[in-house]
Amino acid sequence: MDKKFVVLLIVLALIFLEVYFKIFSTIITGLVTIALSVASKFEITLEFLDMPNQVVQLTTTNVRVGLWNSGSRRVNETVVQLEVRDMSNNTASITEKTVLNLSTDERREVIVPWYASPSPGRYTMYVRGLYDNESSNEIVKNFTILSPPVVPEEPTIIPTPGGARIANISVSYPPRLNLTQDAEYIVIIKVENNGNLEIHNLTLELESDYIQAEVVYPGIVSLLEVDESVLFTTRLIVPANLELGEYKIYWFVSSEEVDKAGDIIGEVRVLDIREKAKELIAYYTSLLERLEDEIDAVEGEGKNVTLARNSLKEARTELDIAKELFKIGLYSESINQLELVREKIIESVRFLVLAEPIPGLFVIPALPVIPCLIWVIILIIVDSVIALYTMKRYHWIKVVLIMLVVSLVIGLLSGLRCLVWIFVTVFIMILVFIFIVLGERLRKEPKDLSRFRRW
Repeated sequence: MDKKFVVLLIVLALIFLEVYFKIFSTIITGLVTIALSVASKFEITLEFLDMPNQVVQLTTTNVRVGLWNSGSRRVNETVVQLEVRDMSNNTASITEKTVLNLSTDERREVIVPWYASPSPGRYTMYVRGLYDNESSNEIVKNFTILSPPVVPEEPTIIPTPGGARIANISVSYPPRLNLTQDAEYIVIIKVENNGNLEIHNLTLELESDYIQAEVVYPGIVSLLEVDESVLFTTRLIVPANLELGEYKIYWFVSSEEVDKAGDIIGEVRVLDIREKAKELIAYYTSLLERLEDEIDAVEGEGKNVTLARNSLKEARTELDIAKELFKIGLYSESINQLELVREKIIESVRFLVLAEPIPGLFVIPALPVIPCLIWVIILIIVDSVIALYTMKRYHWIKVVLIMLVVSLVIGLLSGLRCLVWIFVTVFIMILVFIFIVLGERLRKEPKDLSRFRRW
């Protein structure tokens, strides 16, 4: 082949290769440009950081929202919009706040002040981010708007000898609980009327976003008198797939006269079957001890707690069986056995709430400000005076009967806890009185005295 022809072919090949390379590079550049334009996009993700379950009407609540630029482009302006709807899905209010210059992959906490202007009731808050004609994910929160506390005007306060009429309650509850996944807990919440007004239509509500919380008994307490208390039995059910961490269980006590709210912190942990059974047994052991203290307190008020104490005894028996199952390694069976313990606890609390005053002699309430020692001293003084002024006027048997009647009255006034001391004291005083009467007779009759000495 001629060398010139070969050189010509090479030159033509290079020319065509250059043309094809330009075309290929143009196509590749276009594809890359298109891919980059597709990959480069706006995207905002929202999450709730803090939003209470209850807010008071006509107050401002700071709603904390987490804002994350999860896209690949800088967002110059984002409008965080809070829309509140009622139970009929009607918009009650809309609040907006603008966030500027959110860089790629930047996370920012946004605080949006929200004024609770709607009327009291149940509402749903929808939060979304609006940017570049786009909308972020929408997060939802259910909450309750409470009526503002009624502060009576100063002239309307009704004066009493003990001061102003005040409606007040105290709530006793475990502020923190150690919880485990796929478990059920009974929690006792005590509400006491420590004001000087009767409380009507008292209820307790529980609410939690992740833990199932409900009130078992009682549903409503129609009347809670001054210095009287009531136990609410509640149930917490922790889901099996709940992530580790701390969760709030909100409680809300309401009545016609006064309301109160708070929360319980539940720390959820993952435990193996053995540790789970061990922790549940320890929890219900301490719960039974607290319930026994409450039963003792109600019994001290002169109420019949026999049924409540019997149920408590049965709960302890079921708990002992659970402990024995744990000892022999039957951990799952031990956890199932605790279901019977929970049922007996609920039954015991129900009987305790329904406990009635013991009929008969113990109906008269005790005076708690006077200790038993003072009542014993009063009894000694009164019976001594009676014996001194009546022993020369009446037969000694009649004097003893008078002392018994007076001692019985003092015993009723002293209360149930002091009756034993009263009866022991009057028994000793009657024996002393009889010995004094016997001594007087023997002193006045020498024949009887000499016979007594010989005997």
